[in-house]
Amino acid sequence: MQSRSRQVTPLKGKKRVSSNSTKPRKSVTPISKKRQTNKVSMIESLESRRSKIPGWLKSFKILENSSSFLAFCLICSSLGIYGWIVLTQQTWSQQYRNLENLQRQERDFTVTSETIKNQLAEETKIKETDLIAPTPEQTIFLKSSNSRPLKSANQELETNNFQPIKLPLGY
Repeated sequence: MQSRSRQVTPLKGKKRVSSNSTKPRKSVTPISKKRQTNKVSMIESLESRRSKIPGWLKSFKILENSSSFLAFCLICSSLGIYGWIVLTQQTWSQQYRNLENLQRQERDFTVTSETIKNQLAEETKIKETDLIAPTPEQTIFLKSSNSRPLKSANQELETNNFQPIKLPLGY
């Protein structure tokens, strides 16, 4: 038999890669090292910028923060005072209505009392009763009764023989 040898021809424009190649591969680490150094340099530049902030700018920032806090406190206190004023006005108006109502009732009672007095006076004039106006000579004096010593509350309890009522513990 005849042996034929085979030859492999590479494709046009492409290199043939053999599996037995001894060329070292390029690693990806240089790109990541560049990124890491880039990040470190960015952080260092930010830190240097922070340290380079002028003092007057820092003081303005502190002034801004403190004035914001003060404004917040003033707003809260003014809302509290406003609420207190509204509540006080409502309470005052309620109590004032109550006062007016009591004054009206007092006037009504006074009118009623005077009307009754007037009616009694007119009735006495019309009926010709034996009623006369009181005078000091007609005053009656009563004699006082025999005075007794005052008893204290403890003495009254002892004399009455007060005994507590015994109830079951469930009540």
